Amino acid sequence: MIPDSFGICIDRLDWLARFNPHGDDGVSWVNGKPSRALYSSWQTLMEQLGPLMHKAGKVIFINPINAKLDWLRHVDGIYTEQGQAGPALNASALMGLRKPVLAWSYNETLHQPDPDSFMQRHLHLGVYPTAPYPWNNHCMNPSAAADKLFIDYGPLLDAMRGKKWVLTPHCVESDTAKVNLFEVTGGYALPVTFGNETATVRIRNIPGLKNVRCEVIQPGIEKPLTLAGKFKDGTLELTVPIVRGCAMVRLSK
Repeated sequence: MIPDSFGICIDRLDWLARFNPHGDDGVSWVNGKPSRALYSSWQTLMEQLGPLMHKAGKVIFINPINAKLDWLRHVDGIYTEQGQAGPALNASALMGLRKPVLAWSYNETLHQPDPDSFMQRHLHLGVYPTAPYPWNNHCMNPSAAADKLFIDYGPLLDAMRGKKWVLTPHCVESDTAKVNLFEVTGGYALPVTFGNETATVRIRNIPGLKNVRCEVIQPGIEKPLTLAGKFKDGTLELTVPIVRGCAMVRLSK
């Protein structure tokens, strides 16, 4: 009934840890009498709401607070309000191996410990931070520094659009930086973060490595650089030039 909306975002699933004293799920017993776990109510609701929304071409996002994978069967994406907390950010990222994950971005998180680290931990986890916007509800507000940071890192974030974590064993590694590997449309996105001037990265156990085209996107640098790799014994080795501690390598099939 709201054609201009792409869907809904349901806030604060931590309420599902509570109980409804007027219900009875046949298992729960609270304060000496039967009760119904709101978790059970959620599951019943989503069995109806999920197919209804998806049939209409709409999505369901949630703000989980608590990390419960079995709550997400009909959920299309995560928008956590606890992006400033390491455990919550990690949990949301891991629950979103095959789903988009966004995080609220508090102004103070830019200084924990610095703006580049803020961006790079999101890149490493495949999570999108909330961009500065006027009157954001306890989120990041526009400023010259914040706006420039998001513009500088925008192409790196865009490269992992639609990401799915690659889970094959030892698919990517580096001795001098943190790395991760995501499957994206047309190839792979490989964030290289928390490094120095260059990082040696090795990729293996994914199809088509011998013939991929490689380019590197660096924060604040307008044009990507073409990257030549060495392929031997099933492993592609890249020497990745790093700017401000990171780079995003794009592997195109």
